[in-house]
Amino acid sequence: MAGGAGAALSTAAIIAAGGADVASGAGGVIAGMFGAGTGSVLSSPIQGVGNELYFHDPYSPVQFVNDVFFSSVTVGIHQGINASANGRSFFTGVMRNVSFADYPVITAFGDRVVGEATDAAEGGGQT
Repeated sequence: MAGGAGAALSTAAIIAAGGADVASGAGGVIAGMFGAGTGSVLSSPIQGVGNELYFHDPYSPVQFVNDVFFSSVTVGIHQGINASANGRSFFTGVMRNVSFADYPVITAFGDRVVGEATDAAEGGGQT
């Protein structure tokens, strides 16, 4: 029950923090920490109180803070690495500036020279 509640809340928080791109794993550290922390705020007490009632395991405010902190840091770093691997900013998940000068320009296709009057798309004949 705790896992389901935490997953639902953290997914909603991740979407609110950065939209569908973040939910698909393209968000950065900030969105990952926000989402995981929000989910842990709900799921940690449910799990802790349940374990205390059933197994008589102690649950304290220190355990709550540890759960929220470590889940936030772990998921935040994971989201940052995932964002970097997808060409996005490590911290924010925003797409980096991409210059088209970094990519090759196609100037010929088969026997056709692209962009000249002989290009069939321009009404010219094929050479």
